[in-house]
Amino acid sequence: MKKLCLLLLLILALICSTLLFACGDNSRMTEYDGTGYLEGNASFNATDVKKINVVWISGDVIVLTEGEEVKIDEESSNEKMQYKLENGVLNVYYAKSNAKIGKITKNLTLTLPVSLVLDELTLGVTDGDISCDIVSAKRLECLTADGNVTLKHASGEDLFIKNASGDIRITDANFLRFKSQSAEGSLSALSLKTDNAKIEFADGNVTFADLTAKEVTINGASGNVMIGLSDKVGGYSLTAKVIDGEINANGARKDESGKYVYFSGDGITSEITINLVDGNVGIVTP
Repeated sequence: MKKLCLLLLLILALICSTLLFACGDNSRMTEYDGTGYLEGNASFNATDVKKINVVWISGDVIVLTEGEEVKIDEESSNEKMQYKLENGVLNVYYAKSNAKIGKITKNLTLTLPVSLVLDELTLGVTDGDISCDIVSAKRLECLTADGNVTLKHASGEDLFIKNASGDIRITDANFLRFKSQSAEGSLSALSLKTDNAKIEFADGNVTFADLTAKEVTINGASGNVMIGLSDKVGGYSLTAKVIDGEINANGARKDESGKYVYFSGDGITSEITINLVDGNVGIVTP
């Protein structure tokens, strides 16, 4: 148990250290090479855009699906956003490189055609929420220091979410691989389909209402983990280690190795591993 506790504390330290980059002085914009950048709102032919990278300081980033073009629109501000489309990559920055911006808060709306499938979409926000309506991208990254991440309908190959403080809410997501890291805040998903899910958190709850996954690994310090398995999941195996809390594996029995096993006609189709310092674990089958 001491080894488990030390491991989870190391995970906590890693999450916090990697997220602190965005929690510093917001009065100065991140430095970047501003050569060739334009400013203000803009629209682009969807066939010209393969990757989108957004770096935002203060305000929400909202992704909508509408029309046939890719559009970027910000609220009125003295400090105009900067953008550059080159070789299929659209970079969008909150303001000019190294600009002193004080405490200006403005929202960005990114509009995408519903039929567009991006190679990569990276949304980074220091102080504000990220919300996505319908998004299709081979790789989707949502990074926040202080704010919530909300995904209504998202699909692709890789989904990566990292936040320091704020909740992660997923309505419907379908990705081959899903990974999340959170220092403070809860993760809740109504429907998630994935081959592999890896979740690391320091303080917060993890709740899946309808999870379809071949492999699930959850490492947490403080909070409850509740997993409702989809009716598409046959049997499951659960390896759980909890220092202070209870384990409730619905319908499962313990085998000789201490693993919880639930059999159905399809055999074992989901393998779940949970390491938790303080909190309860619950697995619910259909």
